[in-house]
Amino acid sequence: MSNQQHTVTKRPFNYTAFFICVIIALGLWLLRWSASEKIFSDLYKVSFSNLPNSKLPVNSLPEAINVTYKSNVLNYLFSSFSTKKEINLNFNTLVSVGSNYVITSNNLPNFLQKKSTQISPDTLYFIEQKGFKKQVVIKSNIKVNCSFGYAANKPILTPQTITIWGLKNEVENIDTIATEPFEFTDVKKTIITQVKLNLPSQKINAQSNVVEANIDVGKLLEHVVYIPVNINGLQEDNAKYFSIPQFVKVKFTATANNYQIKDSTQFRACARFVRNQKLQSVGLCTTPNNINVIDVKPNKVQIIVQKK
Repeated sequence: MSNQQHTVTKRPFNYTAFFICVIIALGLWLLRWSASEKIFSDLYKVSFSNLPNSKLPVNSLPEAINVTYKSNVLNYLFSSFSTKKEINLNFNTLVSVGSNYVITSNNLPNFLQKKSTQISPDTLYFIEQKGFKKQVVIKSNIKVNCSFGYAANKPILTPQTITIWGLKNEVENIDTIATEPFEFTDVKKTIITQVKLNLPSQKINAQSNVVEANIDVGKLLEHVVYIPVNINGLQEDNAKYFSIPQFVKVKFTATANNYQIKDSTQFRACARFVRNQKLQSVGLCTTPNNINVIDVKPNKVQIIVQKK
């Protein structure tokens, strides 16, 4: 017998066919994945209509609500690009529970109504207004003691006014409602906090029992400006009045985040002209807000009168 030799020929690997198969498989997987349901969560900006006239919200109405819902990926992507994320909530269609209102899926756009699983917040809390109503100013009763080298501006309250109601004889003479006394010590940075209102009587109700206080705190810096002296008092039309010196030096302190160079135009120095008086006192007629004047030099000037 003779030995026969067999030769095996290897075919080259077909990369084109391989990649086509991969692309087809990937496309089928992507199609199946996009058709599957997932849970999504979106923030929707809200506006309100037909608010109840006889009730007041306990807190500020939300500017947006978070909606969690089920949807397939394809529909989610389509709705994300084609639908504005804005919802108008009509109080006539909200579910009323006592004084409060509940947001349900029926109040959402059509494509969310059958798919929503959670709405946050889902309840809007209100209180009934019974009795005499009045809008009053909220007054701060907050004391701030800063660390050395720092200063605080006057607290800014939000809101600045509030509606109160109750018996007419108890409400009609109230013009302001103060916050409860609160003191901060050794302060070096801006404070944003909530403080309670100090209602004068348990028979008086308020739209809210808390307000937000924003107290701007900054490092205290020393500044100097030179400003001209303005002469007040009886003056003759045919005479020219000027002071010696014509400028005064004002030294003051202000926080770094509360004073800019342009604010120096708000300074105004005044000297009142009095006849037969050699030197006239100088004072500041106007100054920028939230500054602390240390010194004005000179504090007296001589006023010269020149006849025209």
